[in-house]
Amino acid sequence: MVAPTNSAKRSGKSHAHSMIGMQVRLIPRAPAPASPWVQIIMVVPSRDRVCWMISHFDGAIDIWPVHPTNAVYQFRPPLPTQSAPADK
Repeated sequence: MVAPTNSAKRSGKSHAHSMIGMQVRLIPRAPAPASPWVQIIMVVPSRDRVCWMISHFDGAIDIWPVHPTNAVYQFRPPLPTQSAPADK
């Protein structure tokens, strides 16, 4: 697991693209619980800022700004997928 960071704020769009596939959760600056882990599936434009389209593990989709103003992100690599057992 990677410590909370706002490295996306210090770098640009290329950083946003390099995070595709990573899991991320939002850590609010105010005392509040962290969001559940979600997966970054693509970079999308939204008005005058770059955002990530994220997928919740229940299939819901959301848009999160790459540069949050009231929180930081915590990243981790995607979990390995389980493959089906091979037929014998």
